[in-house]
This record gives sequence, structure tokens and C-alpha cells, in this order.
Amino acid sequence: MTKKKKSRFHCKTEAQKNAIRVNYAKKAQPQTVGKKQKEFPDKFPFWARLKISKNRTTLVIDEAPARNKKNNKIEDGFVHREAIHPKGDGSNVKGYEKIGILRDDSQHYVISGCYEPIIMGMEEAEICAMRFNTVKCVEFALNGGKDIMTGSQVGYESPTSIESFDKFFDIFLKQLDYCTDFALDFIEKQGRYSTLMNPSPIYSSSFSECIEKGMDVHEYPLKYNNLSLKHHGIATTVDSLMAIKKYVYERKEISLSGMRKALMQDWCGFEELQDKIVADKEKYGNNLDAPDKIMTNILEHLANRYCGKILERGGKVRLGL
Repeated sequence: MTKKKKSRFHCKTEAQKNAIRVNYAKKAQPQTVGKKQKEFPDKFPFWARLKISKNRTTLVIDEAPARNKKNNKIEDGFVHREAIHPKGDGSNVKGYEKIGILRDDSQHYVISGCYEPIIMGMEEAEICAMRFNTVKCVEFALNGGKDIMTGSQVGYESPTSIESFDKFFDIFLKQLDYCTDFALDFIEKQGRYSTLMNPSPIYSSSFSECIEKGMDVHEYPLKYNNLSLKHHGIATTVDSLMAIKKYVYERKEISLSGMRKALMQDWCGFEELQDKIVADKEKYGNNLDAPDKIMTNILEHLANRYCGKILERGGKVRLGL
């Protein structure tokens, strides 16, 4: 008796499952209908087959209805996540060049995870070496480097009386640097014990250099032993900075100490201001100059400070969002 394959959709009926599949195809990120299963090599599991064509690499992730981009209709087929892989001057190739990886190698990149490039067979990118709470650095700038909930000094000890938004933003960037440096130092120290704590023989066997040298991938035998910090909550960070800029420094509807108190009390007693800030459309993603400028300044700062930073293991830092 063959064991029935467990569905990844937690529904009782086929109608419910199909409804979810079609809804996924309509709302998920751009996808395309794939080829028949027989056109892929049998040696790869179906969910992990790469179809590498002249201009793009696609990862087959499921057999389900998907949007056919040629006619914009939902059709039966195999869902692909599509990643543009240009032969010419692609942005990923240029990004690799900025951290010293030449085109001869970087042109062989594929997409791993959501959007991150990785050079096939040559790079261990540690794409999510740490998920970094960027918004917390706004809180530290507001509260002298202390956690508002616990009062612990987590960030660096910065002034709590700040006379202008420019100075506030400068303190925010210093808190961001302080915490990012701490995160990188932690990852580097942890990396020394990765093979001892978490040996990865199966993953390591997918790299010829690991096999030839008889080394675990976390002993860093590859040509490129990079890592990527993920700065999460970047849009919320911009929106929080915009609220402070607008309501504390420009309109002066609340003082900086008042804003600190409002957050400590979870907006109790400050509901009217909270409603204003929530309803305010001057936020990132609305194609407005002020929030877009703050976003640009943050990303340029992080890129200039961290992209290409040399690691103890010999690789370099890549910036992720």
C-alpha cells in the first residue's frame, strides 16, 4: 500500500485546494507557466529543478495554476519564480564587481531564496546570516540607546535632548552602525564554531572544493565565503523617522520627550496623535520626495560602510534588505 502524499495545503476538499492555488497565482509575485515535467532532467527533485535558458534562470516550485504572462490568463502549468539573468551589464554583475568579484565568475550567478544572487558552485553567501531589526535603531536614537520596554542599555549612550531632525538622523545612523558592527562581530565569532556545532556534510558535498579539500562548507574552503546581513523593517524605519521629523521638529505638535512617553505608554493618552500619524500619507512607497530621500540616505550609508567589508573568514559583506 503506497503512502498518500501529504498536501502542503491544509484543506479538506480539492475545491478548497484549487481555490487557494488560483488565488496564489493571481496575487503572488510575477510568475510564468512552465514546461512539461518530462522536459526536465529526472535526477533533480521536481521542486528544485532549475531551467536555465539564454536570458534567465527560473526555479520550478510547484505544479499549479499560474498566470501566463504572454496572454495574462490563469492556466494549468508549473509555477516558476523567474529571475532575470542578463548576459550583458546586469545589476547583479555590477554589484559583484563593486565587492571585487570579476565578471568571469559573477556571470554564473543564480537566484537563491527570494531575490539574492549567489555564484553557483563558488560562493557560500550566508544570505540570512542575521535578520536585523532596523527600526530598533530609531528607538535607540529616541531613548539614548536604551530599550524602551526594559530600560537596558543596548545601543550606544547617546543624548536624549536633540535640537534638530538632522542631528536626530545623525544619531540614528550612529546607532545603526553600532548595532550592525555588533551583529557582524557576533556572526564572525560564531562562525569559528559553525562546523563543530552544525556540520553540514550533505550541503558541503554539493561543492567540488569541499570534496577535493575534505572540508565542511563552514570551514570556508570556497572561492568566495561571503555573508549578507538582512536589514529588516526598512520601510517602517523610514515611516517612523518621518513621523518624528514632521510632528516633533516641523509642526512641533509634540516634544521629543513627549514622543518617548507616548511610546512607553503604547500611545495611551496620545490616541489623537497616533491616529494622525497612522492616517498621514507621507510614508515610504507613495512616491513622495521626503520619505524617498530618507530611504536613499539610509541605503547609501549602509552600502558605503558595509558593502565589500572584509571578513575574518576572507569573504566580504553583502548588504541585504
